[in-house]
Amino acid sequence: GQLLLKWAENYIKNKGRTRIRLDCMAENDRLNQYYLDSGFQHIRLLHWDNGWKINLYEKSS
Repeated sequence: GQLLLKWAENYIKNKGRTRIRLDCMAENDRLNQYYLDSGFQHIRLLHWDNGWKINLYEKSS
């Protein structure tokens, strides 16, 4: 997982972007904690009409 995140960060940085954004299901506690442990900041929780809840994360590259 860390190799994939690092690859994505480098890819985005090489494209001239300064931030990487991720999202995941809010109920996926393990993945949410993994993103936090990987240096991502929780930005917001989105509620969809169909009942889904999604957390948005962001990290500066």
